[in-house]
Amino acid sequence: MYICGVVTVSDIEFLSEALARQKILVTKKQLDKLYRYANLILNWNRVYNLTSVKVFDEVVIRHIVDSLSVVPYLSTRSFFSLLDVGSGAGLPGIPLSVVYPDVNFCLLEAREKRCIFLSQVKAELDLPNADVKWCRVRDFVSDEGYDVIISRAFSSLSEFVLCSRHLCGKGGCWYAMKGAYPEHEVRELSDDFVVLEWWPIKFVDTRASRCLLRIARKV
Repeated sequence: MYICGVVTVSDIEFLSEALARQKILVTKKQLDKLYRYANLILNWNRVYNLTSVKVFDEVVIRHIVDSLSVVPYLSTRSFFSLLDVGSGAGLPGIPLSVVYPDVNFCLLEAREKRCIFLSQVKAELDLPNADVKWCRVRDFVSDEGYDVIISRAFSSLSEFVLCSRHLCGKGGCWYAMKGAYPEHEVRELSDDFVVLEWWPIKFVDTRASRCLLRIARKV
C-alpha cells in the first residue's frame, strides 16, 4: 500500500494515477502487465540486483513512468521494429513492448543473469512481441535492420550510434534517453550523424531531468 497524506491507495491505483498524471494512456490489460512487471523487478531484485530502487512507488516513478515518457515522441512516426540496447532490467523495452503490442521488440543485454530475468518477464507477462538476446551490441547480428534503436543512458551518444550502426535499418533512427541535454556528447558525435531534434521531458512526480534526442545518419 502507498500512503499519500491521509489517503491510502493500492499499488495498482498508484501506478494508474502516476501514468495518468504524466498523460500516459494505457488499457486495463496493459496496466495489469505494468503492475506485475514492477513487482517482478522488486522480487527478483533481492537476488539479481537489477536496480538500486527497493520500493514499489520508486520503481513506478523512476523506471516505468520514465520509460514510457518517450511514448508521445515515438508515436509521431510509424515504426515496426525497435531494438533496446543495454536493456538491463528491461528499461525502456519492456514497458514500451506492453504499450506497443504490434511492434517487434528486441531486448539486447550483455549480462546473462539479466537476460534470464527478461525471459521470465516475457513469459509471465505474455509478450510475444518481445525477443530477448544475450549479446554485446557490437557482436549482435540481425538479418533486418531496426526502425528504431533506443537506449536509456547506455553510453555516450557517439558510442551508442557507432556500436549499433550496423543494426539500424534504412530510414531508421536512434532515440537516446539522457538526463540534462548532453552538449559535450553532441559535439563529439561523428560527422556521419546528426541530431534531428530533441525534447526536454518534464515529470509531474519528480524533479529529475530527462531529455530525449533523435539521431540519424546524414543523408
